[in-house]
Amino acid sequence: MLFGTPDKFAFLIERVPEWEDVSYVNGIMYVCLNWKMYPDTLRTTTLSTDLHFLFNSTMPNFQPKVNDDLYRMSTADLFKTLCEITFPEDYDIDNDYSYQVPLQEIEDSRYYFFAVACDNKVRLPLAVRILVGKYVNEEIVFDNEIEISISEFENIRDNLFEYYENEIKR
Repeated sequence: MLFGTPDKFAFLIERVPEWEDVSYVNGIMYVCLNWKMYPDTLRTTTLSTDLHFLFNSTMPNFQPKVNDDLYRMSTADLFKTLCEITFPEDYDIDNDYSYQVPLQEIEDSRYYFFAVACDNKVRLPLAVRILVGKYVNEEIVFDNEIEISISEFENIRDNLFEYYENEIKR
């Protein structure tokens, strides 16, 4: 099932009943950004866990955090800042995962997604920037970015949540 449009931002999810048991719903899950699919290899995803975590974790209800100052940054500065916030080098500073889109299986393939939103004081219409980086040689390097309206983002999120509630959740 496709949620969104692959040319911008989408989730491609397919349940595979032959991979499931009574405890878990398994299948495949990809995130598409600008026609590129993440992860770049075939991986089994425990959909019942990954989608649960997406809607019930550090980014509650899969709602991007609003931060106008971050949103206005250049792509390079924004990506660097989000990585520093999420994974600070100083061990005395707590990790802040509020900008990281929690996608466990995709993270296991060494990709990290971040999202930040702005409010209508900065831009019209409301918007979300989604960035992805790949962990390479002990460092997360920028790979891709998209900016979409908050209404597009919320439509994808709401349809994905409905699918999770009706088809995946146990």
